[in-house]
Amino acid sequence: MPVSWKWWESHPFTLASWNPGYRRPYSLPTETSPSQGKKENNVGIDKDSQDNLPSSRSSSRSSSRSNSEASLIQVQPFEEEQKLTFLIRPYDGFTSRLRDFCLRSATQPRATKVLLEGPYGTRRPLRTFETVILIAGGSGITGVLPYVHDLITEPKGTTMTRITYLIWACRQRAFIRNVANYELRPALHRPNIDISLFATSSSEEYKTGEEETQRFIDIANPSELELEINSGRPDIKQTMKNIVGMGPRNCRTAVMVCGSACLADDTRQIVHRLLKQGLSIPLSIIPRPHQTVNPSRLEALRKQLNFPCLAAAHSKNGSFACGVTGLRRNGSPPTIRESDQFHLGSNTKAMTATLVALLAKDGVLSWNTTLAQALPELSAGMDNAHRNTTLKMLTAHRSGLVGDYVQDAPFYESLYDPLLTEREGRWLITERAMSKPPAGQLGTFAYDNINFVIAGAIIDVITNSTWEAVIRSRLFAPLDMGNCGFGPNDESSRFSIENPWPHQRNPVAGAPALPMTKLDLRHRDSPPAINSAGRVHCPMEQYNKFLRVHVDGACGKETPLGLSPEDFRFLHMPYLKAEGEEPYTPGAWRSPNRSPDGSRYTLTHVGSNKYNYVTAWAVIGGGRAETYMSMTNVGGYKVGEGTQRVVKELMNQSLLF
Repeated sequence: MPVSWKWWESHPFTLASWNPGYRRPYSLPTETSPSQGKKENNVGIDKDSQDNLPSSRSSSRSSSRSNSEASLIQVQPFEEEQKLTFLIRPYDGFTSRLRDFCLRSATQPRATKVLLEGPYGTRRPLRTFETVILIAGGSGITGVLPYVHDLITEPKGTTMTRITYLIWACRQRAFIRNVANYELRPALHRPNIDISLFATSSSEEYKTGEEETQRFIDIANPSELELEINSGRPDIKQTMKNIVGMGPRNCRTAVMVCGSACLADDTRQIVHRLLKQGLSIPLSIIPRPHQTVNPSRLEALRKQLNFPCLAAAHSKNGSFACGVTGLRRNGSPPTIRESDQFHLGSNTKAMTATLVALLAKDGVLSWNTTLAQALPELSAGMDNAHRNTTLKMLTAHRSGLVGDYVQDAPFYESLYDPLLTEREGRWLITERAMSKPPAGQLGTFAYDNINFVIAGAIIDVITNSTWEAVIRSRLFAPLDMGNCGFGPNDESSRFSIENPWPHQRNPVAGAPALPMTKLDLRHRDSPPAINSAGRVHCPMEQYNKFLRVHVDGACGKETPLGLSPEDFRFLHMPYLKAEGEEPYTPGAWRSPNRSPDGSRYTLTHVGSNKYNYVTAWAVIGGGRAETYMSMTNVGGYKVGEGTQRVVKELMNQSLLF
C-alpha cells in the first residue's frame, strides 16, 4: 500500500487496464483563479503544456468559474513504459492522502511501495461467445474494461464474438467522459461494439470530500470526443430483450455484470425471467477454460488398444485441443505428429453431400432431382427402377443399390489403371450400376459406397468439371483445408515414412499391427474412382474445420460456405420412413440422439479403408456446439470399438485436463 499506510486501513483497488507502452496522460484538478494557477506552476506544472491547451477549454473558461470548480490540465508527458491503470475515487483518509501525494509532484513520477496480490478467480474467455453483454455500474467499469480490451485486441480469426454490448451507468457524467477519453477510447465507434452510457445524476458535481467539490472537465486530449450520455438509469430488461431479439437464433451469449449487489441481483433475475419466457438463445455466464488432451492417458489407451498410433481431438467455444502418440509405422522410429495426415475413409461422404447442398443453393440441381434427370446420357439404358431415385435417397443410402463391382475382380482392378481418370472411373461404375435393377429395395436403408460414387459422377456432369476440382474450390479453399488430398496419405516414395502408414490387425493376439509393406502406393487405398465415397485424407485440425462448419452453421452462425441454418439442418435430419429405422441423414451422418423437437442432437460417422480408422462426433444444440474425433492408422476387427472408447473419454473429460 503506497504513501502512509495505517494498519487499520484496507483499500483493495481493482486494476482497470494494462497496456504495454501505453501512457494515460496526467489530468490534475487545479483551482482556476489566477493566483492558484501560479501556485500550481511553482510546484512543477509545465507552463508550455498549459500554453498548448486549446484556448476554448482553458483560460477563457477559467475566469468564469467559481473557486469551488476546477479543470483538468495536461502535464509534461513521461517516458512511455508498461502501465497499470487504477481508477480511484478520493474520499477522506487514505484516498485523500494518495491524491495529495500525487499532486505534490505533478511533472515527475513519485516512487512509493505498493503491495500487489492476486489475481483471484478464473479468467472468463468471453471471445468464445458470439454475443457478449457487459453491464457495469459506477466503478464496476474497472471489472469490465479488461474484457473490452481483450475483445478488441484479439487477432482476427481467434475470436467467435460478433457483437459486444456495453451498458454502463454512473452518477457523474464527468467520470464517464474521462474514462471514455482514455480506457474506452479504443472501443468507441467500432462497428462490432455497441456502447450505451447513462448518467444517473443530473448534477455535474463529483464529490471527493465533505467540503470539496470539483468539476472534472477533460481538456487533456485536444481531440474532444462526442459522446451520447443518456440521463437516468438504463432499462436492463428491455435492453436485453432487444439484444436477444436482434441476434441470430441459438447463438451463444455471455452476460457479465460488475457493480452493486442490487445491480447484479436484478440482472440475474432478468436473465432468469427471459429464459422462462422461452427465449431460444442460450445464455451462459461461466464457460469452461481451455482444455488439452492428456498425453499420458492417451498413450495408456494406445497401449491398451494395441494401435500403432492414436490421435484424439476436441473443439468447443472456439478452442481446439488435440493430442497424438505412437508411431507412423510399427518397427520404425518416426513418431506421429499433430500435423500429420489421417485417412478419413467414409467420412468423406459428408463432404460430398455438402457439395450437393452447395450446388442446390446455386440452383443447378435439387435434392429431388432424379437419376434420370441428372444423368440424361444414361437415360436410354437406365433400368426403370432407378429413374425416380432422387439425390436425397442416394445420399441417404435409400437407393437399393449394392456395389457388386467390388466382387468383379478384373473390373475392380481395372479401376487402378493409371491411365484412367477419376471421372472416367466413376462413369464406368455408374453406367454399370444403372444398366441393371437394384439388388436392394428402393427406400430401404442399405449402406454402400456406390451411392456416393454415383453422387460424385453427378457432380462431374452437372458442373462439367470433376468432383476433385469442385471439392477443392467449394470446400477446401473457403475452409482453409489446403493440406487435404485424395487417396493414401502423402509419401514421396513407397518406402518413405512421412505420414501414418497403413496397417492391418495382426492375426496373432496381442502382437503389433502389421504395416502394409507389400502394397505399392496406389494399392494402399481404394481405386481413385472412389474418391467421392471415401478417399480424402487431411490433418486433424483441418478436418475439424469441416466438422465445425456443420456445427456452427446449424447453430445459426455465418460460415464461409454460405449455406443457411436450414440447409445444415436438412443435411442433419434423418431420412426416416418408419420407427426404428437407421437414423441416417441425406448429409451422410448418423444422428442417433435427438430431442423430440430436433433442437438438440448428435452427429457421428466412422470411416475406414481397411488400413486406417476414424470416428467423429458432433454435439449440437442445448447450449452445446462441440466436436470430437479419434484416429488411428490400423483397420480391422474391433478397431472401431477402440476409437469409440477414445471419443467417450473425450466426452466425459477423463482424457482432458
